Amino acid sequence: MFVALWPLPAAARRLGEQAREAASRHGGRAMPAADLHVTLAFIGELAPAAAIGLAARLRSGLHGACPPPDASMVFDRIGSFRGANVTWLGPSVPPAWLQPLAMAVRDGLDGAGVAYDRKPFVPHLTIVRGARAPADGIAPLSSSGWRVALVRSAKPAESAGPGAGRYQIMEWLDEEAAPCNPAVTRMS
Repeated sequence: MFVALWPLPAAARRLGEQAREAASRHGGRAMPAADLHVTLAFIGELAPAAAIGLAARLRSGLHGACPPPDASMVFDRIGSFRGANVTWLGPSVPPAWLQPLAMAVRDGLDGAGVAYDRKPFVPHLTIVRGARAPADGIAPLSSSGWRVALVRSAKPAESAGPGAGRYQIMEWLDEEAAPCNPAVTRMS
């Protein structure tokens, strides 16, 4: 389980095109557009009942920290993780709203007593798995429209089929932060 910044459908499609282009250049499998996200905090296994309580707590703690309605991020860096054979996109200059959001999520997890991976937050979007060549330059890609979600990895039977996502959104966390994002509507 993890908390992630999730692109709205139009942004996900554009990022998915970039993923397919990178996979054609570097080999490997492009991440499906439905799975593209920026992880804010990785939690690991969590019981479903605990996830519901955690979602409520995080939702109230994000008030004032969620992405603004016009939130955008420019992905102008491409790289790879050594040994992991993945290609990622990232912003060379993260938007001003991103670090406070990541800190609000992590503060909420701390307040709930939920363990998470405490590596420093480095915003990136994994776009290719199993890449066979190092990543090279890209044209900057601006992506607008982001939501905050509590996400779990789908079981293989739940994600069967071409183009099926490997992640399942458990709860949107930004819907009750209306003063911060009045345009948010429930998408489940």
